[in-house]
Amino acid sequence: SSACRKVFADRLYFMGRFELDPGHAEHRSPTSVVLRATDWFPERQTPPSSNPLVVLKFMKEQVQFEREIKQRLDFKLDPEFVIPVVGSSRDFEQAEWTANLQ
Repeated sequence: SSACRKVFADRLYFMGRFELDPGHAEHRSPTSVVLRATDWFPERQTPPSSNPLVVLKFMKEQVQFEREIKQRLDFKLDPEFVIPVVGSSRDFEQAEWTANLQ
């Protein structure tokens, strides 16, 4: 059942949703790291999706995250050439997000 699936996901996956690829990081810099993952609930993406394959970008500083989101909106980057943002840490409770990063 979906309730049973959620209980397992909460225990096994980052934020109860993302199964991190055990391989190496796709990108690493002094300010961020990008990891491949499977989103076990892609219907929660914005917009909802049936594609569970995602990348997660973790940024060291909040101001860098805010700047990137603003630039993506201001410049209307073409999703054919730039991976679109389908969710962010803003979609989760801050305390839960911080606890999952530990």
